[in-house]
Amino acid sequence: MPTIPRSPDYISSSDDDITLQLYRSEEDGGLPIADYELWMDSGSLDSFFTTFRVDRVANKMTKALNYRFKYRSKNVIGFSEFSDSTRVALGPLPAKPTPPTRSITGNSPTSIGLDWVALQSETLEVL
Repeated sequence: MPTIPRSPDYISSSDDDITLQLYRSEEDGGLPIADYELWMDSGSLDSFFTTFRVDRVANKMTKALNYRFKYRSKNVIGFSEFSDSTRVALGPLPAKPTPPTRSITGNSPTSIGLDWVALQSETLEVL
């Protein structure tokens, strides 16, 4: 049987799909690899259930869910054990916050005074 392949790597994503890089098993058990089986969970970190054949693109995904992927190699003897799983969250990156505004209120040879204007944010808590 083939040896365990390394875990899949994240390549890219769009609004509703994720592309992964899969890797060949280092040893094929003496016979060529015939197929790969990619498994994913439902995005709620429950048990793995969905399988794909060779296709490296999982689509119709839901934003803001954290998906796990694993796969295994197959030849005529049987399947390898599963790779370690890879977690991928689908969604846009957070926007870069605007830096705070500061002004110098006074200075001397030994000190400097600064005033900071608090960030205005609807999503980030300002401490």
